[in-house]
Amino acid sequence: MKNILLFILIIGSLFLICKPKDSVESIKNKYKEIVSESGDLTDEKVERYIQTVKVLRKYGTNLPQKFAENEGDASLPIKIYEEIVEVIESNGFKDFPDFLRINAKIAWAWNISQGDLALENFQGLTDSSIEQLDKAINDPEIPEEIKEELRESKKEILENWKKNKKYAKMTM
Repeated sequence: MKNILLFILIIGSLFLICKPKDSVESIKNKYKEIVSESGDLTDEKVERYIQTVKVLRKYGTNLPQKFAENEGDASLPIKIYEEIVEVIESNGFKDFPDFLRINAKIAWAWNISQGDLALENFQGLTDSSIEQLDKAINDPEIPEEIKEELRESKKEILENWKKNKKYAKMTM
């Protein structure tokens, strides 16, 4: 749950600072500007981040019960926030925004690596589909009217791949 909240905070911040007409490059530059305040991502920072996330995950599992037991306590969200900040700072982060910047850097790297992997996998599926279609198109036993449908399917697959790959690359 905490990861979702952190993700929403980061994405929400980007939406606030980015205008709809901003180019992908402009958005990436604004993102880099924001997270650059935390400096380079080092092994030490990643280890502190991992340790902090482990503690926050354990802490987060008790939150529903804590809210249920303290229903109506308007100060509870503030207390919880202060406890979260205490965990973050006790693990060596300057403050909550510093932790969020490190989280954003790690999330960005993870998303890009996963996106690249997904593109590679999808490229493999596309290539395999095209290979199967080519075999069928070149098979003398298959009637010409079926081959024409297969050629159309191949054309659609290639056009969709080209279009979707362009958008996928823009987001990474």
